[in-house]
Amino acid sequence: MKTPKPEMSFSTKQWMPQMRVALFITLLFLASHFSNAQVIYIDIIPDTTISAIGGYYDLDLNNDGISDYQISRGGIDDFNFIGIGQLHDSCYVSYYNIEGCIYAKAYLANEVIGVAEQWTNGANIANYGGTTTCMHSGAFPGQTDAYLGLKLIVNGMNYFGWVRIDVASDATWFRLKDYAYDSNPIVAGDGITSVNNQSTDKNITIFPNPTKGSIHINCKNKEAVNIKITDTRGKVCYSKKILGSGQIDVTDYPQGIYFIQGIGNTLNHVQKIIKN
Repeated sequence: MKTPKPEMSFSTKQWMPQMRVALFITLLFLASHFSNAQVIYIDIIPDTTISAIGGYYDLDLNNDGISDYQISRGGIDDFNFIGIGQLHDSCYVSYYNIEGCIYAKAYLANEVIGVAEQWTNGANIANYGGTTTCMHSGAFPGQTDAYLGLKLIVNGMNYFGWVRIDVASDATWFRLKDYAYDSNPIVAGDGITSVNNQSTDKNITIFPNPTKGSIHINCKNKEAVNIKITDTRGKVCYSKKILGSGQIDVTDYPQGIYFIQGIGNTLNHVQKIIKN
């Protein structure tokens, strides 16, 4: 005679659907995490503050040598504003609409920037004072570590990005800190932790930084170290083994940010290098 299967308790029956939902959410998180593995992060060193009327910063979001956005400071009498404009037709800014006027949207860290947002070819980040019909101050005045949402279309593919920015309460200055982009929807602030948490090893010294010509490498324990230099897109620019110390000529490298990694038997070091 077959032994009857034990009946599932009422509480267990209730718990099973919740378990399935939790598993589904976990799978979604993992999928999102790995889809964002290609986030390209660029630190603006030093942070750039623009306070002069007419001052601006040209931003090349995808680092292809072509400026995509111009973030500027304008003002006259009691009317100050921070504006962002696209420098070609493939650039968009995430926005919200108040009283018929378009303002760039300010994101908090960990908010998603993607296809569901409203996108425009240009927007004011912040208006302040004056006698214009748009009296709302926008989302950015007085903000620290607010994120500007950007979209760039390249060869028919959408790239989503963010720029981290501080803006004075009266819009008389703004400060740019860093930015990132991805071929998938991106989370505001994504990429900062992975790049800033560089592994450091006191047994290796890499200098000068920034550099215009050569990079010097010195290993205190004189061991053999595999050196690799990559750009912000992950392209390997240099790969060679050195013993104890060495010098790398980067004179012909384009200006920008590079990452140099040294791996040996007793060390694993990653460092960000600025080429001027």
